[in-house]
Amino acid sequence: MSARTSPDVRLAVANHVGHLMDAFGETVHLSVYDSGDVVYIDKWDGTNPLRSYTRLGGRSPAYCVATGKALLAFQPAAEIQRLLRGGLQRYTQRTVVNPDLLRIQLNSIHRGHISINTGELNCEVGGLAVPLRDSTGVVAALGLSGPAERMLANRPDYEQALWQAARRIEEELGIRNA
Repeated sequence: MSARTSPDVRLAVANHVGHLMDAFGETVHLSVYDSGDVVYIDKWDGTNPLRSYTRLGGRSPAYCVATGKALLAFQPAAEIQRLLRGGLQRYTQRTVVNPDLLRIQLNSIHRGHISINTGELNCEVGGLAVPLRDSTGVVAALGLSGPAERMLANRPDYEQALWQAARRIEEELGIRNA
């Protein structure tokens, strides 16, 4: 686990997950970045009968999942270049393996757009995620995941709820006007 992801971040997120769970019933993930992967450091299982299955402490390639792309977009240029030089493995037909296309996505996320996974690691699972900051910068990502079709169909509502949760969490972590 990342030393930068303090119990304060996990507690701040936990304080706000209830609203996301009550509103949507989707699985909520809190993830950190580690050498090209995301590590799931906290998870709240959704109540919908079809949902995303991950395990605490589990890893996924950052470029294939929403929380991973939300974190990757804020990594130093050298880290992004290292990842791209290593090659991008295709997991589904939707996996982004073109480095230029991935850079475009990461730049968009860095400019304030939401991170989206449309079935890039598992064709049936999608997600949306936002970065979370504390006074040191981006330290984690908060995401919703579930069946790809449902994630895309409800995207506007999910986006709004994730950004609102992120603002409240960041305010709790001491970031003003997040």
